[in-house]
Amino acid sequence: MADVDMGKVGGKSYRKNVEKVFGKDMAPLVHDDMRRMLGHRSGTLYEDIYAYDLDAGVRVGSETSQRSTFSASIGKKLAGAMRELTGVGHRVAIVHNHPNSGAPSAADISNLRKNEASFGVIACHDGSILRFEQVREPIGGYTAITKESVGALQDEYGADIGGLIKAYETRLGVRIERLA
Repeated sequence: MADVDMGKVGGKSYRKNVEKVFGKDMAPLVHDDMRRMLGHRSGTLYEDIYAYDLDAGVRVGSETSQRSTFSASIGKKLAGAMRELTGVGHRVAIVHNHPNSGAPSAADISNLRKNEASFGVIACHDGSILRFEQVREPIGGYTAITKESVGALQDEYGADIGGLIKAYETRLGVRIERLA
């Protein structure tokens, strides 16, 4: 499950999907970073995370030495740089990989909100890309987005990816677009 098909990630359709998410100008930088990230983490259960200034079209920074499986945390330096950019009106995006190719975790949504990112992207090890963004506040009962509340949704919908994506939006206020 954690091995990455680097041929697919380096292919034309994958590049086109990156372009759909980031636009033509930023796509080469982000695609190179996604290939680097997925190559680095192929065959492992670890995650890397990158942040981008969407207005300047540059990488803000990265965290590539995570020590916990299935986790991508943003350190103080990168978080500070992101907050500084959003503080002056720049839009920021966060990109990280998921070895299990799953939906955004509670920590992913928290990172998005806490760092005021415009959207997040998950480079899945199965070669798909998930773009997610906070489109509204969660409904009652989900206002504290926790590992348990997200886990309950994932348990409820299991392999029904379409239902899970819809539940994320209706219950958590998080829109997910899957690009395969």
